[in-house]
Amino acid sequence: MLRSSKRLTTSLVKEVVNKGKIFHSPVFVLKALKNKDLSRFSISVSKKVAKNAVDRNKIRRRMSSILRTLYSSIYVHVDGVFLMKLQSKEMSFKELKNEVQSSFVKFGFIK
Repeated sequence: MLRSSKRLTTSLVKEVVNKGKIFHSPVFVLKALKNKDLSRFSISVSKKVAKNAVDRNKIRRRMSSILRTLYSSIYVHVDGVFLMKLQSKEMSFKELKNEVQSSFVKFGFIK
């Protein structure tokens, strides 16, 4: 799980979802909104993606771990909400990490 200082609050999640710019990937949709402080993220996995809570939490933990490793290389301060897609359940950790990393490069968050 991400540190509380690197997570979005409920009110900020609603603001990002309503006003944020949308970035698409085969594995997730990222709604992001630039800010002035530091980057904060939230991860949402619906029951359509994984019916069992165990599977949803597994995806959430994997994404949190990936974000922890990539956090220091993010140079754009952004609030982001990850909406995970069905493909994320079937991917291995390594494949998911490569996809997130290449997507962040494509979106311009890391170099």
